[in-house]
Amino acid sequence: MNNTKKIFPILLVILFMLTLSKQNFSEEFKIFKKTSFSVMTGYFIPSESSYKKIYGNRNFPISVSFSLEISKITGLSLGYRFIKSSGETIILGPKLFEEHYSLTLTNHTFFVNLFIFYTGSRFKPKFEIGLNLSDYSEKWKEINISTENQKFGYNTAFSVESSLSRKISCIVKLQYLSISTPSQSKIKEKINLGGIETLLGICYYF
Repeated sequence: MNNTKKIFPILLVILFMLTLSKQNFSEEFKIFKKTSFSVMTGYFIPSESSYKKIYGNRNFPISVSFSLEISKITGLSLGYRFIKSSGETIILGPKLFEEHYSLTLTNHTFFVNLFIFYTGSRFKPKFEIGLNLSDYSEKWKEINISTENQKFGYNTAFSVESSLSRKISCIVKLQYLSISTPSQSKIKEKINLGGIETLLGICYYF
């Protein structure tokens, strides 16, 4: 987890510097047609019933991303997603007080997506597909049990941008993430920590 936390922020900083530096290039030397930065939050619906039973449906992710338009219809995005859920263990036998344990699941997800888009009107639809690396930890608060792991997955998304000004847009996104845990997870063997989420945010074009 420590290595992931070090590598991806560095990549984001490098990407941000490239975004700013492109402003100084003449048109023929620009690598990217347009670059943008977006911030979004919304509502996450887990795909697994075991996840819902333990952590419920009240999950609110925060997501940031850089998008680079390579051509008139294609591009590349690099981003980060954070979500933290709280719940308690499922009681299988008599409900004794000592059987209740509070759990916290923290998930840091880094993703790289390819996307296609259309810009024929004020609205800009976009379809994305890519890979993600999730760095998650699950902790039992009352007793000293914790699990940390990393897992690759995939994600797809469909979003629509609506222009508010020349550089600022409102963005609505529907996204699906697949994050399958290995058998070490205390939730359940090989549970999918992913699901569907709806996001709303602001996009700024440099």
